[in-house]
Amino acid sequence: PWHGGPLQIPASDWPTGVLHFTVNMATIPTDGSANGTLRFTFSSSTTQETVTGGYNLAGDTPFWLDRGAISGSDHPLFADKFDTNALIEQNGAFVLEVGFDRTILEGFLQGGQTSATTVLYPKGRINTLTLSGDGLSSSIVLGVTVWALDGTW
Repeated sequence: PWHGGPLQIPASDWPTGVLHFTVNMATIPTDGSANGTLRFTFSSSTTQETVTGGYNLAGDTPFWLDRGAISGSDHPLFADKFDTNALIEQNGAFVLEVGFDRTILEGFLQGGQTSATTVLYPKGRINTLTLSGDGLSSSIVLGVTVWALDGTW
């Protein structure tokens, strides 16, 4: 199991620029005491651009995406942030799946019960994925799987 510390996946592990990851969380407290945030960041080492997302286990359990640090997101009609909600299962389980294909990021929560898709226009190649679990309740068990995919390019 993964314990939530920063986990970096460099581009050398996904040379096509296409990646899919799944994070499974189990034994999340369902009595309202769950806390912490699951985060992911896709970044470019050449331009320092980033797109971040995450899931907050406390409160109304929002999932968010923030592409504001991507150069192509600076148009006033191109919203750089958005969020949605996805509930933790009654058995204390939560699943986040994210697919990234150079300029498209798709997030699927709880097997697709909620989803989010966004486009990105970075100046530099996105070449690092960082996952982290910040301040997660100690009872939470994490599992992560990362797949480098073949591109269609």
